[in-house]
Amino acid sequence: MRVILALLLVACRGTVQTPPQPDGQADVAAQTDRPAEREEPLVAPPASDLEVAVPDEPALADESGGLDDSPVPEEALDEVSGEEGYFVVEVLKGPYLQDVTSTSVKVVAEVASVPLDGGAVQVGKKGQPKDRVYPFTYAKIATEMLPIPGTYLAIAVLDNLEPATDYDYCVTLGPEPVCETFRTAPKNHDPTPFCFFAYGDTRTDHDAHKKVVTAMVATTPRPYFAIQTGDLPEIGSMLSQWQTFFDIEEPLLRFAPYYPVIGNHDDIFFGLDYYLAWFVLPAPEGGDERNYSFTYGTAAFVGLDTEEDITKGPIFEWLDSELARLDAEGYMIFVVTHEPMYSFSTHGHYWAGPEPLIQLYKTHHVSAVLSGHNHCYEHFLADGIHYFTLGGGGAPLYAIDTHVIPEQKKYEMMARSVHHHALVCVEGSKATLTAIDDDANEVMEVVQIERP
Repeated sequence: MRVILALLLVACRGTVQTPPQPDGQADVAAQTDRPAEREEPLVAPPASDLEVAVPDEPALADESGGLDDSPVPEEALDEVSGEEGYFVVEVLKGPYLQDVTSTSVKVVAEVASVPLDGGAVQVGKKGQPKDRVYPFTYAKIATEMLPIPGTYLAIAVLDNLEPATDYDYCVTLGPEPVCETFRTAPKNHDPTPFCFFAYGDTRTDHDAHKKVVTAMVATTPRPYFAIQTGDLPEIGSMLSQWQTFFDIEEPLLRFAPYYPVIGNHDDIFFGLDYYLAWFVLPAPEGGDERNYSFTYGTAAFVGLDTEEDITKGPIFEWLDSELARLDAEGYMIFVVTHEPMYSFSTHGHYWAGPEPLIQLYKTHHVSAVLSGHNHCYEHFLADGIHYFTLGGGGAPLYAIDTHVIPEQKKYEMMARSVHHHALVCVEGSKATLTAIDDDANEVMEVVQIERP
């Protein structure tokens, strides 16, 4: 799929340097042709009137695919003083939350320059003094094929937190502090109930996108994180479209750690460069952030890049092994993909053929698969596994049942062409998915999901 896009770009723009394409037998790290390691990143000094109170200096996670850790030039340091004495910078994206665990979370922002005082995140348990302060680290955003933005990614790793606990936090980077709350994950296998959002295909209709985000933000009590099934902007190589996406998503991203997967529109004309630069996801050892997994209480989540053929080769082998491990440990497993395994709408099912993945899902007792790509809501139930198409986040809506496969019709539970999102609540080895029509502001269906 990416090879085809590269050839199209050559035809449209003339000769370009095409990045090496992944070989079916190459290892995961080699597929991005990106450096495996970096030197220790620059740690900016903390704000002069804040006392840093962390036992260890936070370190960047493995974001080598989209960051450059070369020394920050002096001209990048912003010398404009804010009213409260902080040296402020232009914050382009964020702050937004990434990669939450039972004891940590990452606060991320894209800034135009590095503040002289470094900026900081003040944290405290909800309703209590924010008595812990974490500094940001900075790395210049780097790309392989696209124009380099010339900006910096700021990351603060908030660690040594308590599981399943609500925290207040305030970020001092821009002209005004940004304050919100978040919740840490329960410990592995802790049956504490939790909820999350799932939706996708936000793309072009910004009013519809805002409507979906507004509905999620208004949900009470708040879910603790969000899954996005891909196609965030229309054209992944356009910085302006990414900015619009982050602007609309801002109120959600401040309290809900965000877990997207790559869609075909995110990857258009090497848009993967920008996707990998901005998202800090839990990459597997020796791998990258295109295919990842994480656990949250009694549930496990596996995000996959279906813009590649993952029905064979090293990613398929990793998926087989990872699902086997999570199944053996008793987790309720959710798989997240952009392209669906079952769909009767415009694009149909996964272009590389869904059968090998479906067989893995059956073998390893996957509970549900959350997908997008087709801009509608669909629910299929096959062999005890629920398959959802959640593509109504703002892209132009598609008609339903236009590409029906007769022998699969018995699996179709519901289909609606509406803007929507899903609220999924997990309790032990059971979950409830509530599908919400954001056009009519009504519930479409409530689905009970169990571990097969």
